[in-house]
Amino acid sequence: MACGLEFTTVAGVIPFLIIGIGIDDMFILLSGMAGAPPLYKSTVEERMAFMLKKGGVAITITSVTDMIAFIIGASAVFVSIKIFCIYTAVAVFFCYLNQLFILCPAIAINECRTEQKRHFCCCTQRVKSKEIYKRKSKSRCFIQCFAGHQPKSREDVESPLEKYPKRLISLILRYKPGKLIVAVVFLAYIVSSIYGALNLKQGLDVHNLVSKDSYYYTYGVWDTTYFTSDPMVTVCITNTHQYHTPQVQNQIRSLILTVKKDDNIDDHFAINWLAVYKESAFYNST
Repeated sequence: MACGLEFTTVAGVIPFLIIGIGIDDMFILLSGMAGAPPLYKSTVEERMAFMLKKGGVAITITSVTDMIAFIIGASAVFVSIKIFCIYTAVAVFFCYLNQLFILCPAIAINECRTEQKRHFCCCTQRVKSKEIYKRKSKSRCFIQCFAGHQPKSREDVESPLEKYPKRLISLILRYKPGKLIVAVVFLAYIVSSIYGALNLKQGLDVHNLVSKDSYYYTYGVWDTTYFTSDPMVTVCITNTHQYHTPQVQNQIRSLILTVKKDDNIDDHFAINWLAVYKESAFYNST
């Protein structure tokens, strides 16, 4: 419970949702910083302004739309959904504040470190270029650990996971075998997606909508575990018929058999009031 608001099991997924939103916002900000003018042409303040101009607007729009969506969801009639939406809307708001008041200052501190050419780990030591250390006959290990320079372009700050996949994909797509492999993989992806969509199991465990200390939660778990049953399909006949005639009875029997042929319906159990009535002592065929 937080601020008088109950906590439900469904709300347990909120941290993972917020982590995803936060990481996405972080990548947007860092991408904006990577595209900023280099330090030898601009100051840290100008680079931060460029980053917030490019990425700050994007994360603001996404955060506001997310909060509005969850605030609207808080008007749901289900109490558990209302609680989930309230918690998530507040979490998205604080995630946005963390981006502005924690991540952005951390990026600014790192930019000051880069401007002063200080080592990324032990910031007290200033780094020099690889050429200077090579002239001093430093070892490769020393050069790898302590050499560096201010980034001059986006490519200088890209990690191997950003550089090599682009090169590898462009190399693969130059040749027909590579194009064929990509086409086959994409076709397999489409087929598996269609199969998954057609065989997707839908449903909701209602006991997850209440707290674990609720008596309904225990009842729901036991009912799902030991007394599993799907909802019954009801067929209603609204027109007036002469149910005592064999023709109408045969039509109803044919309708029930047609419904049972559906693959999604269990044909081992059916409740037919007409069949029960025919077997009773009150039935009169006239």
